[in-house]
Amino acid sequence: MEKLNDTNPNTHEAIKIVDTWREKYHTDTKGNIIFQNKETLSNIFFNNHSFNLIKNRRGLDNLPETLTNPSEIWSYWDDPKKQIVTMRNYILFGSNISYICQTKDGKVINAFGVTASLVNRYRKGLILIQ
Repeated sequence: MEKLNDTNPNTHEAIKIVDTWREKYHTDTKGNIIFQNKETLSNIFFNNHSFNLIKNRRGLDNLPETLTNPSEIWSYWDDPKKQIVTMRNYILFGSNISYICQTKDGKVINAFGVTASLVNRYRKGLILIQ
């Protein structure tokens, strides 16, 4: 597997990274970037709120690969009693660092890198892709 990028971009670099995504992936009329996971037939939306949450995170440029071609996807209810809001953890394994992207009802809410010893913390719920 290729090495995951583990750099921590500044806001200007993060904007450049996201602009390249706009050229490569679908966007809607609101400017949201839509990543498509073909195995689960699902769309994942990256909007301005997503950008503000993760713009300075290490490995930001791993996000498209993590969402479109993950090693694993785990799905679970945000509140198991209500069963309304779906959470998903997309995991892309690397040799030293694995990249995690978390979504809430199909919108990116978090993305970050973790060491191999911490990745099991994000393997919860029902596994959709392995």
